[in-house]
Amino acid sequence: MVDLAALHVRLQAGVASGAADTPGMLARICASELALNGAMVTLMTETGHHELLSATDGVAAETDRLQFLLGEGPFVEAFRSRRPILVADLGGPASSRWPMFAKAVSTIPAAAVFAFPLQAGAARAGTLGFWRATVGPLDGTQLAGALLGADMVLRALLDGANPTVSAASTAGRDTALSSERAVVYQASGMVAEQCRIPIGAALARLRAHAFATDRSITDVAADVVARRLRLAPE
Repeated sequence: MVDLAALHVRLQAGVASGAADTPGMLARICASELALNGAMVTLMTETGHHELLSATDGVAAETDRLQFLLGEGPFVEAFRSRRPILVADLGGPASSRWPMFAKAVSTIPAAAVFAFPLQAGAARAGTLGFWRATVGPLDGTQLAGALLGADMVLRALLDGANPTVSAASTAGRDTALSSERAVVYQASGMVAEQCRIPIGAALARLRAHAFATDRSITDVAADVVARRLRLAPE
């Protein structure tokens, strides 16, 4: 049973500390108190920007990475739908909502994932996500604690907490990951210019081409950047 009052006190103290990676610290507190294996804070925008701000471990980072590359998954849906997406069994029927993600995530030890949008009114900042190595839903107090955590992470972001990612929160991340995303964003910009479409639509075009040709979006993006591939306007 989660002690919600104690969790609230710890989260408030975390916000008040002014730590360099306050959102990541709050995510780690939640994962520990809610008996979950890991957590991540992801910043997203309606134009398709997707940035992993903090991850407690390599599995959390890889779960986020797969959703960025594929453009689908529970965290992406939580942001778009503005509601929590709770997947108690990634191998169950719910996974059919994201076939590419379900196939890719089967290679890592995440059996369940839970995504909570970071939002206040019409404003959205991203998601707070958790993973667990065993299947099963969150109980009532875990759900309440996760919702509390999402509110506190959003508060830290709105209060201007420094989004610098600390070394402790970057397990499983490296310069290759940053370079991978940079190439995809660069290619999206080129496709947007070539096709006269918004960045978000250009990113969708890249993902669609990758799916249609059975290639990774990073390979497709690399070809676009190297000018070996040009996606024609619709």
